[in-house]
Formats: sequence, structure tokens, C-alpha cells
Amino acid sequence: MKIAIGVPTYNGAARANELFQSILLRTSLAKVEVVLVDDGSPRVEETRALARAWESRLPLKYVEHGVNRGISAAWNTATRNSEADIVVLANDDVIVPSGDWLSAIAHPLKHSPQVGGVGVNWHAFLSSDVSRLLIDDREVTPRDPVSKALAPERRNYEQGPPGRVMCPTGQLFAFRRADYDSIGGFDDGYVSFFEESDFFTSMAAAGKISIQLNYPMCWHRWSATFGSNPELNASARMDASRRRYIEKWKVPPEFQGNPPYCPFDYTNPKYLGAIGDVEVEYLKRDRSVGRGILHRSGAWSDR
Repeated sequence: MKIAIGVPTYNGAARANELFQSILLRTSLAKVEVVLVDDGSPRVEETRALARAWESRLPLKYVEHGVNRGISAAWNTATRNSEADIVVLANDDVIVPSGDWLSAIAHPLKHSPQVGGVGVNWHAFLSSDVSRLLIDDREVTPRDPVSKALAPERRNYEQGPPGRVMCPTGQLFAFRRADYDSIGGFDDGYVSFFEESDFFTSMAAAGKISIQLNYPMCWHRWSATFGSNPELNASARMDASRRRYIEKWKVPPEFQGNPPYCPFDYTNPKYLGAIGDVEVEYLKRDRSVGRGILHRSGAWSDR
């Protein structure tokens, strides 16, 4: 099966360069294509230079939007400009981990028909960590996602079977192109935020669960694009996307606020909760195959 790695960026050429270095170091590129999408960067010449620099080292396709159309549109562009059976979408502020990360993220989609999406958990890092991450990330101490303090205990999270989720985290996740086509792709009306939640709500409504892997865990800066580009107005985009999700999925008033009564407290049980037990196959840290049942309750049973 052919796999595409889609990478949208907005003024993130330097970050995407680090991602590409990690992909080149840690990925078997047989039957893999990389699609870089510039989503209307004011400094688009930097993205063009990045594409030229990498076109001889990666199986790279480069596409420009010309104007900022948002994350959903960029994900659609990356997906529709590939000919892959499985699409992996990566934020430009991600560094992929050592080990056969791509096989691990694709394996459940190849062997578990009722799994519609696969995501990976993540460790935070700082710019000062990058050089060591690209040499051997296994020797780098993870950081807490919020405080960014060193958090060596997070290495203990890199084990165990996957969890059943309504929506994988959006920094690095995968799906089948056939499932994408069947639900109509990402809703371009979500410029930023809620786009993956909406997509996987549609997937759950179609009877497919998503899973979050505990191994591998990628490295992620978290909100690097919004932090360095305040003109994108993250808070306004978040509010607009929340309203769109609420209206689209007919979320009742009592679930329209922030936790503990947020929109997902309504949609998750309604759609994911309607799906029964699902057989799942995944790759363990030692690269052996794990098989089991993810129950409706979220519990795991080995097989």
C-alpha cells in the first residue's frame, strides 16, 4: 500500500525543514510520497526554497494555496494531491521518532477494518533540543506539554495497547483514503480548530472508531504556528469553529460550554458510544504484533 505524508505550513519553513530531516533519517521511503502545502504564507519564498532544497532527497510534491485557506483546506489539498491508500498528516512543528514510526501508525489501518483513524501521543520539546533529537531522540529527556519542564517519567507512557478515542490528536495522525472519500474529506468551513474533531465525528457516525497509540510517541512543539503568527487570531478562529461544530452536529444548549459540559460530551457518546467492540491489531514497541478487542467501554482485552 502506498502512503502519503502531508505537511501543511504557514511561515513554517524552518520547522518543516527539521521535520523533513527526521523523516529522511527515520523512514523507509519505498512507496511513500511527501506533499508539502504552503497555506498562503506571507514568506512563501522560504517555503519555495525549502521545496527546492528537498526535492532531490524526498519524493516531494509541492503545492501552494496563494492565500491562507486554513487547516482543513490544507489537509484536503495534501490528501487530494496524493495517490496513496493511507494518508498521514503531520504538523510542521513535529519531529518523527526513532523506530519504525510509519509502519506503526499505518499497521492498524492495514489490518483493522473498523479502525478509521490512528493518532500518536507526543512529547514536548524546545528549539534547544532539536539538534539532539535529530541525532538520537531516544537519548533526549521528554518535556511536559504544558510547563515544558523535563519530565523523564513520560517515557513510561510509551507502552501498552492503543486507546479507543473519538478523535486522535491532530499533530500526527492517519486514515485510509477510501474512508476519507466516503465521508467527503475535511470540512473547509473549519479554518482552524475542531477540523479533526469534525472529521472523526463523521467517521464515528459512519461506524468506525479511532485509536490513539501509546507507541510510538512523536515530538511536538504545540501551537508553534499560532505562537509565531499572531495575525491568524487563534481565539477568534476557535470561537467560530466551536459554533460551526455545535450547529453542524446539533449540540443541545446544555453541552455548548466549556468542560465539563462541552460539545464532545454530547457527540462522543452519541456516535462513538454507538459502536460496539472492535478488533484491533497494532505494532508493539518490540515490533511484535499485538491483537485484541477495544470494548465499547474503552477497556482492552488481549487475544
